[in-house]
Amino acid sequence: MPEISKIERELRDMIMKGPQHSLTSLTAFCACCLEFRHRKDVRLVKMAGDELSVCLGCINKRGLTESGSTEALEYQERTLAILKIRGLRE
Repeated sequence: MPEISKIERELRDMIMKGPQHSLTSLTAFCACCLEFRHRKDVRLVKMAGDELSVCLGCINKRGLTESGSTEALEYQERTLAILKIRGLRE
């Protein structure tokens, strides 16, 4: 059986206790274009002293850099865990 990450284990535990639609949503909001995008196409970017969710299109258009913070890495790991839980990734 493949190894389960800590974040995936936490998500699975919460889901077992009851429906947690907000925790497994694949929709994320882009703070630049103000549109909802697929979560796998959104990254955390450091802007104005804060980390904001920005879609890949806006990152490329504006020449922004994806944050390398712990929160940004956890966001990506959580995205992969959600995809795996939903059966969209192995």
